[in-house]
Amino acid sequence: MRQHFKPSSVTVAIVLLVCVRLKRLMLGKSVHSGVIKTGLESQTLVGNSLVSMNLKLGDVVSWNAIVAGLMENGLVFGMLFFFYFLIFFNFSDIFLFIFLNFLVFRIFFKFF
Repeated sequence: MRQHFKPSSVTVAIVLLVCVRLKRLMLGKSVHSGVIKTGLESQTLVGNSLVSMNLKLGDVVSWNAIVAGLMENGLVFGMLFFFYFLIFFNFSDIFLFIFLNFLVFRIFFKFF
């Protein structure tokens, strides 16, 4: 008989840290999938670890999710700070293109 064990949020955070140290984004995404299946995505420690992993491993989709989340919650200054951080550290041009498109779209539909 097969037993299933649910990891703790601390275990997941440590595993995600190992994924970062090994530079294994796809392994981290697999862990993320497991987090969703076990229902741990609402744990603050797990959420912060996922964001940290994605930023450190250069996942552009996650950067866009962070910017979108900041905008959706009205944290415009936080979003601008994050944007300038990405520019300062010379992140990819594709991210900047996506970000600017998102910003224009968001402002246009918010005010018109």
